Amino acid sequence: MAKVRLKVYIESSILTDWLFLDTVEFGRARRAVGQEAKFGYSLFKDILRGKYRNSAFVTSSWAVSESLQNYLRSYAMFNMLFDNLSLRYFEAVRDYPRYKMPRRAFSETKQLFLERLRQAEKRNRLTIVNTHTKAEASHKYLYMGFDAVDAEHLAIAIDLIHANVLVTKDRDFHDRKTELRKFGIDTQHPSDAVSTLKKLE
Repeated sequence: MAKVRLKVYIESSILTDWLFLDTVEFGRARRAVGQEAKFGYSLFKDILRGKYRNSAFVTSSWAVSESLQNYLRSYAMFNMLFDNLSLRYFEAVRDYPRYKMPRRAFSETKQLFLERLRQAEKRNRLTIVNTHTKAEASHKYLYMGFDAVDAEHLAIAIDLIHANVLVTKDRDFHDRKTELRKFGIDTQHPSDAVSTLKKLE
């Protein structure tokens, strides 16, 4: 087995891109997503296939839950756009049957998603950390200006698993990239992460 040269934490925005693009059936929806979303999708697909042997990839139950929440949100917003309804009304209409994903469809999608993650874990291509950090671990990130959800991601990535790289599209992480480097972690967009990983192969 190749020596692990990099430990990479996969944040929920990357899981969400993979989940949405792996399940969406509309070609124009795929074409409409941003370039970094496509890189995120490709990166995670390659991770599941075991492409990058010199790196270890870790995500968390926290990231999995948030990505499922984001997926439900994306589904509702996608249908709102088809109705030409402004996304500013999302909170008001998100529970309307017209925009909410049917329970059975969500259950099936969730089970397929979790099964893919479990298979990757069995093949040692991905590790899923199932323990949330102690509350104190995230407090320093709250003080830096991160919200509670993002602070928990950082506590997992930095304090729990000691990752070298955080792969995310979330602007809040990138805006504080210099500050986070002081904790020994480099924040990268999916496209940057792909370049970094290829250099290690």
